[in-house]
Amino acid sequence: MPVSQPTRLPHEPEITKPMSSSIIGQTCSSQRSQVIALAEDVLELYGTTSDSSNTARHDAGPVIAAALLLDLSPSSRPLVERAIGRWLSECPDEFAGIGPFGGLSGFIAALRCARRVSAKFEPLYRDVCDKTRAALEESAWKMSDVVWRDYDYFTGPSGAIIAGADTDTPREVFQPALDHLFAMCATPEFEAFRGGNEIDPRSAFNIGRINAGLGHGLAGVAAAMVRAIRVLDNTDETRQTLRKLSDWLMDEVITDDLGLVTWPPVGRDGGPSPSGYNRRQAWCYGAPGNAWVLYDASTILNDDSMRALSQASMQSFCDRFDHKLYIDDAAADESLSICHGAAGTLALADTFARHADMPAADTLRKDLTTYLLEHRAEVLDLAASNMSLLSGAGGILSVLLTSAGADRNWLSHLTLR
Repeated sequence: MPVSQPTRLPHEPEITKPMSSSIIGQTCSSQRSQVIALAEDVLELYGTTSDSSNTARHDAGPVIAAALLLDLSPSSRPLVERAIGRWLSECPDEFAGIGPFGGLSGFIAALRCARRVSAKFEPLYRDVCDKTRAALEESAWKMSDVVWRDYDYFTGPSGAIIAGADTDTPREVFQPALDHLFAMCATPEFEAFRGGNEIDPRSAFNIGRINAGLGHGLAGVAAAMVRAIRVLDNTDETRQTLRKLSDWLMDEVITDDLGLVTWPPVGRDGGPSPSGYNRRQAWCYGAPGNAWVLYDASTILNDDSMRALSQASMQSFCDRFDHKLYIDDAAADESLSICHGAAGTLALADTFARHADMPAADTLRKDLTTYLLEHRAEVLDLAASNMSLLSGAGGILSVLLTSAGADRNWLSHLTLR
């Protein structure tokens, strides 16, 4: 999503220091009960109403949340099935592209979760995989003067691989997307990724520059290579491409004026680090999103220095985390959501706590779980109009349920695990 250039805020934020924890990645029983109750309330509301203006439609949010609730509360099956039924009945005939959030690959991810609820979704799942193969073969992605759909995670081939590819999908479905990304990454200094003049005007600072974020930048392309290696294409070419992307991300790391180890929104092109600091540090931009991409890459490339850098970034984020600084004082679809709100940061904290054994991340996970539960009313209000994964109540619920112990396989949709 669009972000502003780094700016110096007029006040020093209150810094919250992490507390040590001997329990990594566990949600207390009272919080778990509150999460289940919230999910039941939201899905009861969603499943018993009908409003086609809800932004979910093709989006995987309602289905993922429903399947995850069933993991923790088997007695909720009737409302889970009603919610999935409403979602399926309101899906439009045409897909909005190939991306993970409302596009074909997101629909694949939704049906993958729906299959865990009922085997009756298997034929539809296979049919959508075939449609995705045809759509990717027909895509006319550019190699210069690019816009987001030509390569990125949110709308382009990177996202198609991240959300759509799995061990049960044939490699040839996603081969066109992978081949295109290989070609772009083979250009000197990643020149093919420089934003063209037709890029979203809200992101004009990307024109002529290489975006460094997860949503629209090279971090998202690196995440696509990680996913490809794990489930699709564990070849030397894919690993070498991941190495090249990871090296670029390591070279672009900066330490801002608050001591946060992070990334600027766009590559520096050899210039100095920007002064001040950027408030947009979340799942979609900067730390901790990019930190996880590097950590995940380090486990594949077996690179200790990359792993140490990613952990240093996440530790610095946990040490400096403050709600007033890193969570926008805005509507729920901004402040509580996955994209650059509390739910996305919670998902990252939970993932780092579980896979990198970081007590500070576990402390942040608990803090953000409490924060989201304190905003229960806003989540319920949001669900009436937005059950999507990226900016809606579906994503918030999915993260809370997963942190509380539900199935984690869907997290690949968010580049996590």
